[in-house]
Amino acid sequence: MDLRLDSEQDSVVDAVRTLLRRTAGPREAGETSGRLDGEAMRRLSEAGFLDVASDGAPHDHLTVLLVTEEAARGLVSAPVGARALVAAYAGVPDPPLTIGLALGQGSIVRWGADVEAVLMLEGATVRLLRPGDMTAERVPSRMTYPLARVTARPDRGEVVPGTARSGHGGAADDGAGARMTRAWRTVLAAEIAAAMIGAVDVARAHVSARTQFGRPIGSLQAVQHRLAEAHVHAQGSMWLARRAAWELGSERQTALAATYATAAASAVFDAVHQVVGAIGFTTEFDLHLWSLKLPVLAAELGGPRAHAAAAAAAQWPAQGSGRPRA
Repeated sequence: MDLRLDSEQDSVVDAVRTLLRRTAGPREAGETSGRLDGEAMRRLSEAGFLDVASDGAPHDHLTVLLVTEEAARGLVSAPVGARALVAAYAGVPDPPLTIGLALGQGSIVRWGADVEAVLMLEGATVRLLRPGDMTAERVPSRMTYPLARVTARPDRGEVVPGTARSGHGGAADDGAGARMTRAWRTVLAAEIAAAMIGAVDVARAHVSARTQFGRPIGSLQAVQHRLAEAHVHAQGSMWLARRAAWELGSERQTALAATYATAAASAVFDAVHQVVGAIGFTTEFDLHLWSLKLPVLAAELGGPRAHAAAAAAAQWPAQGSGRPRA
């Protein structure tokens, strides 16, 4: 198995990194905390990075996930994956630039009060809600994301067409709701992986520079073990998310990616904060810009138990031939 990116994907990653270099990063994230970065979304859209997945090919799904990864690593406060992958794969016609994702009525939505529309998943139905179709009550939060509780008004919103089609790898696609769920899980795994990688990098730099008893605390074996394990979790989440993007039609693969990433988020949060000590909870230290995203992302779309249940149901269907599903 060749895990290297091809030349086109390398070029996309470099281009996105260059595009966001002047407007993304820890300093900019601190200044824009609690706000949606519409300028970053506009720049990505004008460069064509938010419409890569429109053709629906596995290569395109993976490419747009790489865009999502880079935006998350750069601490871009915007729903890049929701717009570029989830909306496109769910079949939303002419999606607006900024989109939030909601799991039913009254759910907590990142950027819910600031986006142009919210995709609400209710069973197998997906509705596109404009501001006039919903209420979005801001929820106070210290978790770096602006949050809102979104409730749809009765009989309002556009129902996304739910025509069934064949998924990649032979998996059956049950319509807009199933497509949205799989893409959402994949984006979640990628965003969690990016947050974990950023948090581990900050923690590693700190323990390498901080000394106690005449030696860097990063030279202590217990500290090394915690960060090594956190690094494995971050890398595992990243590669599972990339595989899920390639097999976006697979219920099992997308659910496994989300299960692993959301479960690992808690372990990595504990590890990075333990090794850096109390400074990790101060706003003067950059760790919180990545780490405080993890609890929010880990709880989204039902959390680890919901993802694990979906993965188990896909692997061992209760009825049918008894053979594992794709």
